[in-house]
Amino acid sequence: MFYTETVELSDIGVGEAKIVKLEGENCGAYRDDNGLLHIVSAECTHLKCMVVWNKDELSWDCPCHGSRFSYTGTVINGPAITDLPSYTAPATFS
Repeated sequence: MFYTETVELSDIGVGEAKIVKLEGENCGAYRDDNGLLHIVSAECTHLKCMVVWNKDELSWDCPCHGSRFSYTGTVINGPAITDLPSYTAPATFS
């Protein structure tokens, strides 16, 4: 595992992304410029490594084999061919 720090959704500021634990699952959460949270699985769909945030490209990148995903979970570059599952933010944090 390359990244183990997790935070609370409320700790994520505008323009920031963090790994959070929701219902026991590691998720990537990004708060866009409008304050809307975008939450995706933090587990790469290729071989299950944990993705990390790329603040320059606004993407979730897999350090194991180079897959990249948009902040909404859409595959940008493979080898992954399946999007990251996305989740709805709890109403108190969106």
